[in-house]
Amino acid sequence: MAGLDYLDGVIARSPPKLQNKKSCVFNFRMMTIKEQLLQELDQVPESTLHRVLEFVRSLKAEQQSNSENRVWQAYLDSEREREEVYRRLANS
Repeated sequence: MAGLDYLDGVIARSPPKLQNKKSCVFNFRMMTIKEQLLQELDQVPESTLHRVLEFVRSLKAEQQSNSENRVWQAYLDSEREREEVYRRLANS
């Protein structure tokens, strides 16, 4: 795309070509990921947006599931450690 630079996955607006350096003010700002997504969504046909929504919801569900699994695993690990401590105390 003309006027856009890609830096580490972030789109930055290129400054306009200067004709008179003294009279031109730069409007240089990095676009956030959210801004980039919204810009792309504006170009997606309405008939396709339901698929995008389903995909975003599946990503959220996957993230929540992974988080719950980590919490459960931490609980199981702490139970094993506690049992080991109790076993050592009983054997001493």
